[in-house]
Amino acid sequence: MVGCGIMRIEQLEYFVETSRATSLSKAGERLHITQQSLNAALKKLEEELGATLLNQDFTGIQLTEQGKIALQYTEKILEQVENMKEALAISMQQTVAEPVLTGSLMIYSTSAANHALIPQAIQQIMNKQEQVSFVLLEKNKMEILQEIENKTPCLGIVSHISGFEDTLELLQKYGAVYQKIADAKIYAVVAHTHPLAQQKSVTIRTLLRYPIGFFQPDNHPFALQRVLESKGKPHIQLITSSTQTYRHAVDSGQIVGFNARMNFRNSLVMRKGDSYLPVRDFPNIELYWAANEEYYQAQKLLIEALVEQMKEILS
Repeated sequence: MVGCGIMRIEQLEYFVETSRATSLSKAGERLHITQQSLNAALKKLEEELGATLLNQDFTGIQLTEQGKIALQYTEKILEQVENMKEALAISMQQTVAEPVLTGSLMIYSTSAANHALIPQAIQQIMNKQEQVSFVLLEKNKMEILQEIENKTPCLGIVSHISGFEDTLELLQKYGAVYQKIADAKIYAVVAHTHPLAQQKSVTIRTLLRYPIGFFQPDNHPFALQRVLESKGKPHIQLITSSTQTYRHAVDSGQIVGFNARMNFRNSLVMRKGDSYLPVRDFPNIELYWAANEEYYQAQKLLIEALVEQMKEILS
């Protein structure tokens, strides 16, 4: 008669391990239990099933006919238990990893980050979260800092060159919440016909020998210019806020231009006919997000999701 006790998973595991061993003592060693405890668990299992599963004599342990049948079912049961554990773990991870986000985020960004990183991060969040919306506007850094100082409800993405700009000092002065997102390297951009085009990399002093051009969207002094001036006097032939004018001057070989590159695919848009040369002694441009405390607390989940998405793209 089949017993009416409660069968436990560990009894089934003991049975499978014992069926693979040459003796109870060997099975006990593998299972890290005493031979007496193992023997008692197996006897209990046999009572509950109402069948003799194992025989032991001087040659070792053998499965009975009933034991062979029981082993086939037991292995399938244990496999299903493992499958269940994996499915539950995946479900729990997905529940934790995919919080539902709502609301709208106003973002003011400088052009360096606006070209690739932020649009890509926004798109990936929108693909997974249907109840969020974004407004992304390009502003220069001083405009963004002024918006934060005025406690405008916005998230600012700004750049900073340590030793040449006071961006972080101003954010601290305004009581802003801010955090570094990434470093960007500076590349000199020249036409394939330019004398520098065949170089693998350049120094600032090398660049000072040639006409320089800056894409500068406002009248505020460009930190890149100050970095060059730390090594000598640059021959600045063009400063423009017109993208078309700037690209034409670079493509024609008239000037050396500049572009920032963050460490992720598509972060540097290579233009056909141009060469991109890392400037070895140029400091990195650091990218920060910043907001006033009130806006950060109101939009904390959405801001942190966007920042995490940007960092994931950069990882």
